[in-house]
Amino acid sequence: MTLEKAREIFGQVLLTLKEFGMVNFAVILAGVGIFVKICHLYPTMAFLPGRKSRKTPLPKGRIIGHRGSCTEGVPENTLMSFLDAIDAGCDILELDVWLTKDKKIVVHHDKSLARMTSGTCTADITDLKFSDLPDIYPPLEQRHRIEKVCNRYANGLPKLGIDSDSMWKKIPTLEQVLDAIPDSIGLIVEVKDGQDDMCPLLHKTLKSRSKVRLDNTYWFSLNDSIFNRLRRQDPSIFCCTPLLNIIRVVFLYMLGLLPFIDVKCDTFGIDMRAVTKDRVYNDVIFESVPSWLKDILIFIFRGGGGTPYIFLHPKLYSLLRKRGIPTYFLGVNDIKNLQIAIKHGAAAVLTDKPNFLCSYVKQNGVSFIDVQTHD
Repeated sequence: MTLEKAREIFGQVLLTLKEFGMVNFAVILAGVGIFVKICHLYPTMAFLPGRKSRKTPLPKGRIIGHRGSCTEGVPENTLMSFLDAIDAGCDILELDVWLTKDKKIVVHHDKSLARMTSGTCTADITDLKFSDLPDIYPPLEQRHRIEKVCNRYANGLPKLGIDSDSMWKKIPTLEQVLDAIPDSIGLIVEVKDGQDDMCPLLHKTLKSRSKVRLDNTYWFSLNDSIFNRLRRQDPSIFCCTPLLNIIRVVFLYMLGLLPFIDVKCDTFGIDMRAVTKDRVYNDVIFESVPSWLKDILIFIFRGGGGTPYIFLHPKLYSLLRKRGIPTYFLGVNDIKNLQIAIKHGAAAVLTDKPNFLCSYVKQNGVSFIDVQTHD
């Protein structure tokens, strides 16, 4: 938009206001403000949309291991990382899935294999067959506890035919992960792959498992197209909220319109990481967003080097809880962010450091909002 065009539009707006009458405009504006305030004060009025009672309660996990224990000295998204997180005290695990060339669902975060092989393989995981996937050679921060955890699992996983070295060197299939962890442990599956076969194959894999496993599993995608496909595939499987939907919910709340909108998700996630230019410009979520709009988002969601202030609304979280939607705080890797999460009513937290966080929570008697709590 040119400067001349912007001036023309602004002039037309002023002319319209003059014709309409500033007093009339002020009255309408005041009415809208009163309406918004009433919606904030009474957000659960009986005639407004709510959530129907769940047939199955949500998993009651409190601490979510992000890719297992991904920054505590063992390779992320491996059997070793997941079991290490469970041993630390995590009751939910988060992982990422892709499809290999021969249609195996594998657990890996990046599409490229470069980061987790220290550059020895730069192929995309979708271009290789499962049998051709390279061994993992992780970054420095994911190596220093390998030997210690290997000693804990000196015999590997005999029932699965997996030795201790393969627990950290090999990219696992989703089936292997499901076999290795108890069904009682919650699971959040983030779908990275947009191939047409992914959703049906993932659904088939999950449905082949026990009811306990299915009741303890969420799936979601940060990609809106994939997310919508998951919802269409099976609406009964619990779903986490993608980022753009979170932003939408926050703005609807601030405008006083959220009480009139049905929030179609099972959990609400608040990312504790700072919104930086590097994140916005390099995150695939925003790849289709024009640069000028990215700059506006950075300005709006800046958090002074921490959690964006615009996301921190305890009344919003309370309103969502009354609809049966708990708030999970993501990226909780230090005591400060844990305290913020607890203060604002966290039902659970996702962390890269489960050994540190679980120990702190246990030693200090930290308590979380119950998933089923209604204020």
